[in-house]
Amino acid sequence: MRAGEFEAAIHWTGSGPGGHSGFLGEAWATGYERKGVTDLLYAAGLTVNLDELDAIYDELDQIVRSDLPVTFLFPELKVSVAHRRIRGLESPSRANPLFYMEDLWIDEN
Repeated sequence: MRAGEFEAAIHWTGSGPGGHSGFLGEAWATGYERKGVTDLLYAAGLTVNLDELDAIYDELDQIVRSDLPVTFLFPELKVSVAHRRIRGLESPSRANPLFYMEDLWIDEN
């Protein structure tokens, strides 16, 4: 698979924060390269600003959906449960409270 000599392959990939880097970019087995994607992945790795990160991944998602370099056969489901008073989990890119504990707060109302 790493040699790129295939028409189709089944491969597991996991993801954490910034999950795109697990299946996109120059070093990945699909060989998918696009300058905009590489630049966005690099920018995502440099920022700690969550609003900037959301904007980067929104742009990246649009490119990936347009090019469709991979097809996922089933979703990787990760379930997080939080009380309705917990705030800071609204963005899909930071929905896992374990990765973003420092950005959460409790709504006192």
